[in-house]
Amino acid sequence: MGIRGLQSFIERNCPPNCVQRVDIAELAEDFRESHQEQPTIVFDGASILRFIYNGLDWVSGGQFTEFFEELEKFVSKFKAIGIKPVVFFGGTKHNDDTYEEWREKSFKKLEKVHELFGDLERRSADAVNANSQLFRFPVNLGVSLYLKEKLNTEIKIVAKHESEIAEYAKSKNCMAIFGQDTDFLIYEGAPYYLSAQHFDLETMTTRHYDQKNLAKHLGIRISQLPLLAALAGNNEELKRFHTSLCRGYARFDRLFPALGKYISTLPADQSLIGALPRIANRVFGDESQSEILLRSICAYLPKPEEDLGKSFLKFIYYECFRFI
Repeated sequence: MGIRGLQSFIERNCPPNCVQRVDIAELAEDFRESHQEQPTIVFDGASILRFIYNGLDWVSGGQFTEFFEELEKFVSKFKAIGIKPVVFFGGTKHNDDTYEEWREKSFKKLEKVHELFGDLERRSADAVNANSQLFRFPVNLGVSLYLKEKLNTEIKIVAKHESEIAEYAKSKNCMAIFGQDTDFLIYEGAPYYLSAQHFDLETMTTRHYDQKNLAKHLGIRISQLPLLAALAGNNEELKRFHTSLCRGYARFDRLFPALGKYISTLPADQSLIGALPRIANRVFGDESQSEILLRSICAYLPKPEEDLGKSFLKFIYYECFRFI
């Protein structure tokens, strides 16, 4: 899902070092020289499907032959420059904690389907094909099986695929994550976050969103990005906080700098836990809501059994697990 407005903010309002055009073949060569191993890119499978179906007739639910031809071309281009692709797809395993989130997403998808059929009544199929906002994946593509059996590509089917992509990328020392979800700017993952939306298959170039330079531009530490994500949400209580923080309409070009300025005044170490009730009072007007903030922050942190790096992040994660 990502953080609403963050991609637009980075592309329109941040200095050039936050979004850089990169040559993937050059990145791969640099990685081989510095690490003495084959570079691996972790792909968000949904982003691959969306990229390939751009230009194909997805409304009619067909053009499968053309789709698989383009998929083979896509994978071959990465393998040709010595990159190992690992592709993640979201699965259907849902525990009690994620069921409501899954249910909400499913209803939103259903609303999009109704909107799609309404659009088809008013316009031609070609016009609807061009509307990327309505895009729905054709059913029964069998992409994961084709990738594994025909294209000899490693596949992972997971429940929470954004967080598990990031954890895999970090634990396996991967070169990059390829997708289109600003959550990847918040997680500790790979050195490069490569844009699927801006990818050019012929030149093998795309945009890289730079986590370090984004944090620097906002005046905060990388370790404070999970708090930024938690405070940038879209519910009504946070909207009121945004309006108060920006002293008026919270356009994204005003909101993220204002959040950065506010977060820069907060603790960036273990004392953040003690400050959460005060933050919750400022944000929600209720100190007891601090647990919500803590859970939101923890959602972006590695699992406790992983190497967490910065000790205070480990501290925060274990504090969160006290509530579970």
